[in-house]
Amino acid sequence: MKKIFFIIALFALSSNYASAQLSLKEAVRLAKSNNKGIKSANLKDEAKRKSISTAWDRMMPSISIDFAYTHLNEDLVLDLDGIRDVMIGIQSKNQVGFSNLESLLKSGKALSDQEKAAIEAGTAQKLNASIPHFKETVKEQTSPQAKLTVSQPIFTGGRILSGIDAAEAQLEVQKAKSNIEKDDIIYSVINSYLNLLLAKENLKVRQEALETVKKHAEKALKLEAQGLIAKHDKLRADVALSEAKRNLFEAEEKLKMAKIALASVMESSDNFELADSLYYKAYSIDYNYLLSNAKNYNNSLKMIQSGSKVYEAKANADMGELLPTVFGFGFYNFFENYLSAIEPTWGFGLGARWQIDGLKSLHNYQESKIEKDAMDLMAMEVERKIDLAIRNTSLEIRLAEEQFNQLNTSLDQARENLRLNEKRYETGLGTSLETLDAQLLYESIALKRLAALKDYYSGIASLNKFCNTPDEFISYWSNN
Repeated sequence: MKKIFFIIALFALSSNYASAQLSLKEAVRLAKSNNKGIKSANLKDEAKRKSISTAWDRMMPSISIDFAYTHLNEDLVLDLDGIRDVMIGIQSKNQVGFSNLESLLKSGKALSDQEKAAIEAGTAQKLNASIPHFKETVKEQTSPQAKLTVSQPIFTGGRILSGIDAAEAQLEVQKAKSNIEKDDIIYSVINSYLNLLLAKENLKVRQEALETVKKHAEKALKLEAQGLIAKHDKLRADVALSEAKRNLFEAEEKLKMAKIALASVMESSDNFELADSLYYKAYSIDYNYLLSNAKNYNNSLKMIQSGSKVYEAKANADMGELLPTVFGFGFYNFFENYLSAIEPTWGFGLGARWQIDGLKSLHNYQESKIEKDAMDLMAMEVERKIDLAIRNTSLEIRLAEEQFNQLNTSLDQARENLRLNEKRYETGLGTSLETLDAQLLYESIALKRLAALKDYYSGIASLNKFCNTPDEFISYWSNN
């Protein structure tokens, strides 16, 4: 007996473990953890953050190392021997002149041509032996080169800072896009959860209706056997029973589909049971609070406003294109032994560049300003649409709430009407048709009541979506 009790207890525990209780809060948490769309949005945000680092890096110096191995057709030689020969020739002739003058002063007799030629030749020979050749190898035929170059921007007309502003604004655009994608998934979870709750409650109504119609059909069978009702009354009860079974089957299938849809958006197993229930809870609508939140946090509006900042930064960068660029630079040649006589080992300095491409930069600036103005106007239009959407959704919520309250009263009346018709039928004062019509009326009101309640909560979720405050809805729902 103890073993049997233990097995039953173990089975019960394993069943509870196998079918976990899933709250709306947990469903949203699972979607945030598992959904690939949310993971993709997070990665896109991270990529845009890297672009900001790239924009800041433009303020850092750029460093390049160039290496080359060059082979010329021959050595690069600087040959100035022609100047040397001219110098020797001039100096030799000057020596002949000095020797001739000395001869005149001493002997009063000029040198002969043979003597002059001998002196000139001797002087030239001596100079040629004492003066080195004016010939130098400037660059060897084969030589390696390695050069380090550093360039540091000093003034760029504000283009770098504008680029940083644009990158930060683009990150805000991407974050707004990502939040839109995330919100779509989160509110898809919320709606799927509400749809599953509705399907679950609808199934209960269909099951209750089937049980009621089944009892009525059994009564009709007995009354027909006793000859108290006509055969067509019995057939009407059988038709109603078949219809109730079909409705129940349809409700069961819709419940399965709703469960699959919720599991799909959570990217999780469908082996769960809902922990929450679908019942009414009052919700206070503060229009001014909602509109203020929407203007501050609505992702579509933030995306457009950030897009306006992007075009503003682009316009500033385009204006900077009209100004010169000032930069510092420095270089160092590693292979000093292979440098020519006219090549320096290192150097540094300042440089400026002013490039004007016609009116291109001016037109780009004007285009960016117009795009910014267009984005500002679009933001105003989105604000108007958000205001209208909040008003309309608020009215829809109140309409669904009023329908639910009225249907609540109608449901009590329909339930009492069904009870009275069943009593009348049992006593022979009523007909099968009246009883079944009363049952159909009760079932219809019950289903409409649930649909109104689901629309009520869906509207509240939509209001929070406009304001980008899903946590507020989840907190409100969890306090039910």
